Amino acid sequence: MCITVRAGQCVRYSDRMQRHLVLAALALALPLVAGAQAATTFTSTLTLGSSGAQVLALQQALNQDPDTRVALTGPGSPGQETSYFGAKTQAAVIRYQEKYAGDILTPAGLVNGNGRVGAYTRAKLNARGAVLSSTFGTTASSTTATSTDPIAVYRVKASEKVDIYIGDKIIEGSKKAFMKSVGTSLSAYVASVRATGTSTPMKSPVLSAAFAPSVVIGIPSPRYAAVGAYIAINGTGISADSVLYFDNDYIVRTLTKNSMGAYNFIVPSLPSGRYDIAVKTGGVISNTQPFVITDPKRPQVHLTSISPATVPYGERVTLTGSGFTANNNTVIINSKRIDGITSSDSKTLEVALPTGSLMSASQPNQPSGMKVPMSAYVINDNGFSEIQSFMISI
Repeated sequence: MCITVRAGQCVRYSDRMQRHLVLAALALALPLVAGAQAATTFTSTLTLGSSGAQVLALQQALNQDPDTRVALTGPGSPGQETSYFGAKTQAAVIRYQEKYAGDILTPAGLVNGNGRVGAYTRAKLNARGAVLSSTFGTTASSTTATSTDPIAVYRVKASEKVDIYIGDKIIEGSKKAFMKSVGTSLSAYVASVRATGTSTPMKSPVLSAAFAPSVVIGIPSPRYAAVGAYIAINGTGISADSVLYFDNDYIVRTLTKNSMGAYNFIVPSLPSGRYDIAVKTGGVISNTQPFVITDPKRPQVHLTSISPATVPYGERVTLTGSGFTANNNTVIINSKRIDGITSSDSKTLEVALPTGSLMSASQPNQPSGMKVPMSAYVINDNGFSEIQSFMISI
């Protein structure tokens, strides 16, 4: 055998020496081959407080799916799995159990996950090929996950692009159409009374499908949370086939129904901040609701006071608190949304009260001196503040 060491030259080995080289190569390769094949399936029941190699394998298996990832960063995240079964691992197991409820929960007679890796959970993990490599300590899938952009899986594909605000526009149009019908009925009623001098019950407009969109979502619970948290969302027209949009750019494709009839989603691995969320079922898009992905390193927003305590109609108020952002603070006053408010010191916001639609009782044609109770809170990238009250004088 000739091994080239430089152009035109080679070193020749005897047959005996060749055999020694081959045996040496096999000796070096054998541990790697044996290690790659020596995979241990899940055999032990794992619960909160468990530790060991199987817990490490469990975290690696859970991290293969963004929906069941133990943590986005730090201990438990892809590539930084640990051998301790803590609260984050338990929460990830619950998400895994409810994602594969038909294979894990239903056979056990359960509706919600319990975070305990029992027989059915182990069977599903093993069936999906989630195994521990006793030599390398990480699986190929886990290694791949660390090099993959965690946001990529949530980015909206070309075929999924929609305008999530279509639902809001439809609902706003429905409100206007309904109020127009109410106005028409009221005018007809007044004309009848004037013409006949007698009063008969007013005919109220009939609510039709045009006034009730087929997909409507309520306020998520909770309204803000960190990545990986479980969020419940109620509404009409939501199903297991529904998807959830975070703004127009990101999508959560898995919703699960809980025992209370609400649907759950897991806060995706997206940058912290405020998003508008909307559900799409079939070709119908719901209204939007604000939701905030929080960052533990950022301060929570707080609203401590509003001054003056009584403000003349149409004037300005000062909101005092902490955690206000430099831009894009939103103030909600009696359901009226005021966007794009800035703060130069993160402690105060100056808000000009809208004069058109806070509430009918606050219109200037009401008796002079009337005081109307109002409430307000702040939404920004740091979350939702407390609600504070003040008065408007007419």
